[in-house]
Amino acid sequence: MVSKSTPVLCVLDIESGNISVLEGVPESVSPGQAFWAPGDTGVVFVGWQHEPFRLGVRFCTNRRSALYYVDLTGGNCELLSCDSMAVSSPRLSPDQCRIVYLQYPSLVPHHQCSQLCLYDWYTKVTSVVVDVVARQLGENFSGIYCSLLPLGCWSADSQRVVFDSAQRSRQDLFAVDTQMGTVASLTAGGLGGSWKLLTMDRDLMVAQFSTPNLPPSLKVGFLPPKGKEQSVVWVSLEEAELIPDISWSIRVLQPPPEQENMQYAGLDFEAILLQPSDPPDKTQVPMVVMPHGGPHSSFVTAWMLFPAMLCKMGFAVLLVNYRGSTGFGQDSILSLPGNVGHQDVKDVQYPETYGACVARNPVINIASMLGSTDIPDWCVVEAGFPYSNDCLPDFSMWAEMLNKSPIKYTPQVKTPLLLMLGQKDRRVPFKQGIEYYRALKTRNVPVRLLLYPKSTHALSEVEVESDSFMNAVLWLRTHLGS
Repeated sequence: MVSKSTPVLCVLDIESGNISVLEGVPESVSPGQAFWAPGDTGVVFVGWQHEPFRLGVRFCTNRRSALYYVDLTGGNCELLSCDSMAVSSPRLSPDQCRIVYLQYPSLVPHHQCSQLCLYDWYTKVTSVVVDVVARQLGENFSGIYCSLLPLGCWSADSQRVVFDSAQRSRQDLFAVDTQMGTVASLTAGGLGGSWKLLTMDRDLMVAQFSTPNLPPSLKVGFLPPKGKEQSVVWVSLEEAELIPDISWSIRVLQPPPEQENMQYAGLDFEAILLQPSDPPDKTQVPMVVMPHGGPHSSFVTAWMLFPAMLCKMGFAVLLVNYRGSTGFGQDSILSLPGNVGHQDVKDVQYPETYGACVARNPVINIASMLGSTDIPDWCVVEAGFPYSNDCLPDFSMWAEMLNKSPIKYTPQVKTPLLLMLGQKDRRVPFKQGIEYYRALKTRNVPVRLLLYPKSTHALSEVEVESDSFMNAVLWLRTHLGS
């Protein structure tokens, strides 16, 4: 949304160097994720609705969008999917007969379980190959949780689609039979870490594998025949070095009876625990508890730099996939909106247990954030209300947004807090953190503010990442007395 105009679809003639803009794209949509249609008769693309105004797209799979086809001759534009949903990553089969894509409800939680849909180019029939999964039963598949399908995801015979997806606290590879709708794991029960499919060409899969104590390595393997999916022979193209002084495990957790969400009863959740194998003081190892952002995302058993570095420095690290995280079924996701600030907080433990806190671009006041963020729908939905573009909250909605915000609980805060804010953050504007800083400062709570002038929400620039990590460790060591 910064220094950007409405995107257009362009065709480059690589012989003459001429560039032309495709006509026919509806003025109300921003096109992207385009590819040549079968027979090169036109272009298939995803169009995101940008009226009456644009909403943030990054990390948001719920933006109203649809699949379109524009032909090269007359510039006619045809709608290929439902235009009241959100779609992503259409992929054409090698035989150029069918298109698979991901489909989500729009303007609901930002990330959730998706449908895998299939559009037949010649019959013009759309079918749902894999539906939303409400709950994982036992070791069974718990749904598709990926924002993009790999560019190469089709098998050579145009029958199966391969993708990676979080399954509870792991990320595995799966193959879907598009005719039968059956899903088979390619990696479950294997090395225990997490997988990411980079691409697949003529059934040769290129994937990344890592664990919390093993940095990523590149692996290749051929997609086995149907029914033998778990017989993949993976060959490492490079070997990563295992870090021997870090151990890890997954802990399955149950909320106590008084914290059950009665509308979605019986949900459990998980946490990934990293521990130093040989800490300096074996009797007392300090623990860093990390909840993920989103709130609808997840930690998986993959390589993560900050947790590994903290573990190397003598800290245990607990990565909590509280109820509402992706990978645990749609019910888990739907259990959190309307319960933020309560259910997720109780799953992560209680404030009296913490000696120090570090917060990176935190949401502090949902009510005041509504008018300044690039995702105003997030504020309304997570507070428990339906969102529409012309949504004007009444008093009860404002009150609920405030009740579910950290700013309301400022008088109870005792833990020393380090705030890290990106001044160019449009997701959670930095004034949110300033509001908290001032509120804590007036109550003599130990608080320090680090403001990064050129950073956005991720705080991911090399210098900023280095500076923020070092300051976080110093803050923890200072206030934990270690």
